[in-house]
Amino acid sequence: MNQNEKLVQRIKKWQANPYFHPLTCGVDSMHEILEPVEKDGKVSLVCPTCGWVQSYMPAVFDLPEPP
Repeated sequence: MNQNEKLVQRIKKWQANPYFHPLTCGVDSMHEILEPVEKDGKVSLVCPTCGWVQSYMPAVFDLPEPP
């Protein structure tokens, strides 16, 4: 599994975890939660409701993954 695939899986786990606040749309936080999408070798977060794209990753995903 390459780094982008690992990042996508990590984001999906974050979004599904009831103990973490989900990553939400920058246009309207009431939209569906953001989904990780890999395009052109880069992972972005996309709002499935309106298509808004967040191209930067929150710093929490720069930390080592816990065992």
